[in-house]
Amino acid sequence: MRIRPGPLWERQGQVPMMASPRIGWQWSAAALVAALGVVAVAVLAGPSGSPESAGPGRAVDLVAARTVTITSVTDGDTFDTTDGQTVRVLGIDSCESSTPRGPEATAEARRLLADQVVSLVEEPGVDSDRFGRQLRYVQLPTGADYGLSVVGAPHTGVYQGNNDAGPAYLERLRAADDGRNCG
Repeated sequence: MRIRPGPLWERQGQVPMMASPRIGWQWSAAALVAALGVVAVAVLAGPSGSPESAGPGRAVDLVAARTVTITSVTDGDTFDTTDGQTVRVLGIDSCESSTPRGPEATAEARRLLADQVVSLVEEPGVDSDRFGRQLRYVQLPTGADYGLSVVGAPHTGVYQGNNDAGPAYLERLRAADDGRNCG
């Protein structure tokens, strides 16, 4: 059954999507964009349904994200990027390299971060620490959050000082943290 084309479709030489045996690229592109928009909103909203509660994946943070390649890993929570910046991961504290579990933290960071292209996401109102290192959330190429990926290991815990990470993110870190023991 063919639907008789209306004036708009007559001018464009198309028929409505449901009447066409082939879906034109315009229809496919529009459907893809709409589907991706729905998925992005659902992912960014987090488990509570509110973008504000989703931690570093909040919609407001995505505007401040930038993609970099990691050139070297200093330890479990600090690394350098191709643009010459040193980055300290927000919210976590890994054992220092000189402690018994420090090499384990550094090795895990190298496994997950070395030579990877990652997204660095700012916490609104937070830029750098007293050493000049940029404080950022780190999204791995897999889409996973680096801090949440390592905080359950014995070599990494939630940063106990003046933690600049967002409250909802800190809550998620604390829920995943098994406690740090640098040995």
